[in-house]
Amino acid sequence: MDRAKIAALVLLGVLLAAGSAAAQSDALLEAYDHSKALFGEGRFADAIPFAEEALALGEDEFGRDDVTTATLLNNLAELHRAAGVYSEAETLHRRALDILNTRLTPQDVQIAVSAHNLAEVYRAQERYAEA
Repeated sequence: MDRAKIAALVLLGVLLAAGSAAAQSDALLEAYDHSKALFGEGRFADAIPFAEEALALGEDEFGRDDVTTATLLNNLAELHRAAGVYSEAETLHRRALDILNTRLTPQDVQIAVSAHNLAEVYRAQERYAEA
C-alpha cells in the first residue's frame, strides 16, 4: 500500500475519532473498525460493505449533513478510489466536500483533506485540469 493511501486512512481515522466519538454507537464503531482493518490489509472490496454500513449508521445518528457523516463519506470514497471505482469515489467525495463547505470555515483542515482526496480521484484518471 502506498504512503498516500496510508496517510489518508490515518488522517481520516483521526478526523472521525475527533468528531463525536462519545456519541457514536457501538455498531457504527464496529463497522468503521472493520472497514479500517480491511483497508489496512489492502482488501478494499471487502471493506466497502462495512464502510457503507458505517455511513448509513452515521447518517442515522448524526444526520445526512453532519461533519462526521462527511468523514464517513470520505472513508467510503477512499475505498472506492483504492478499488479503482472512480465514478463512485468522485460522487462520494463531492458530497463530503459539499457538507464540509457548508458546515466549516474555509480554513478548516478537513476541507483541504477532502479537496485533496477528490483531486487524487481526478489524478488517478489523468484528469489533471480538474485536479
